[in-house]
Amino acid sequence: MRHQSRLRYHLNNFLDLFFPVCCAGCDRPLVLGEQLICTHCRYHLPVTGFHTDPDNEGVRLLGGQVPLVSVLSYLYFDDESRVQQMIHHFKYLGLQELGRKFGEEYGQLLRDSGHESTHANLIVPVPIQAAKLRKRGYNQSQVFAEGIAAILNIPICPDVLSKSPRIKTQVGKGRLARFENLAGAITANEKSAEIQDKHILLADDVLTTGATIVACANALLDAGAGRVSVVTLARKH
Repeated sequence: MRHQSRLRYHLNNFLDLFFPVCCAGCDRPLVLGEQLICTHCRYHLPVTGFHTDPDNEGVRLLGGQVPLVSVLSYLYFDDESRVQQMIHHFKYLGLQELGRKFGEEYGQLLRDSGHESTHANLIVPVPIQAAKLRKRGYNQSQVFAEGIAAILNIPICPDVLSKSPRIKTQVGKGRLARFENLAGAITANEKSAEIQDKHILLADDVLTTGATIVACANALLDAGAGRVSVVTLARKH
């Protein structure tokens, strides 16, 4: 067994010479001890600190449109930044492990801070269209939520919300167009009985204009949720 382990170790090192595993943030080859992202990118992760500010910019963005307990985002991202590249790897290139890891990290940060969102009853991920789910193979918001749930021990209800197949992509649309595009497109399904009078932690990958979050939060409240908090992996800076 020890001989096999040694062979496997040398084989992995040999393969790394020709097919190195690269950082999801900067594409540099990872070195021994690094996983998913390199030490440099990890050190420079732009953590928002929203959990320490009850009147953070996420609250100011969404609070006037739908009643929310709190709005949380783990990281900031800008166009063509390392965080945007990480999200691209997670969302479009199948690197689910990265999204789940970020969920675990943020869950730990929230738990350590004693934030009120850690007392939510259920986590509900923002839905994606069935066609996108079949093509991608996973809902990135649910994967992120799974990481949070693993740390906070809060159950996930992934099938509470549905997104209409007729909705057009939000990419490239302005704020008003995004809200108009989502009007009536997100609804609560037959599992909505599970959310009655519960504190729901609504999980998404990114927070930009807030149109998707507002549509989902309104659908949850209309279906009987008692309170809604929001948590996202990233916030557009």
